[in-house]
Amino acid sequence: MTYVQQNEFYRLKSQELLLVLGQVRAFIKKHNLSRGIIAEEALRSFLSSILPSKVKVCQGFVEYNGTLSRQCDIIIYDSHNYASLYSFGNIEIIPGQAVYAIIEVKTKIDAKIFGDVLSMFEEIERMRVPNKYLFIYKSCNVKTLRKYFYSPYTPNYDREEGRLKYDHDNFVC
Repeated sequence: MTYVQQNEFYRLKSQELLLVLGQVRAFIKKHNLSRGIIAEEALRSFLSSILPSKVKVCQGFVEYNGTLSRQCDIIIYDSHNYASLYSFGNIEIIPGQAVYAIIEVKTKIDAKIFGDVLSMFEEIERMRVPNKYLFIYKSCNVKTLRKYFYSPYTPNYDREEGRLKYDHDNFVC
């Protein structure tokens, strides 16, 4: 597949994900939890379809040295060399050393939600999970999102000294 074909494929996939969210909103008007669950499942399904078979995409918790993370919307882990520690229904507990990445999925964002996600990322960081991502279906503009890094809800991450912990200069919109 050429670069142009890949771009078109992913552009269409992003539209497909947004259509799923629109369909859910058409039927489920007042139950944000259900809409969020469906949005997460749509993204998990998409990632499962494009990632190699040795990688598994699930939801659940990360375990590291006896500590359990908060619930993670998407966990991508090495299922070739590691098994989940526990699995029931769609929820799995994954050993920290097996995790490639976690993704938090939001249908919309504001400063408070953004700060909550970064706080969770701080906890996950202590579990040695190398990659943490935030996927936002309906995001605000980049200028507003950039301001969220400096809101009162955002954990302090050495911004006084000019060091930035999170990469926020290359948003994909």
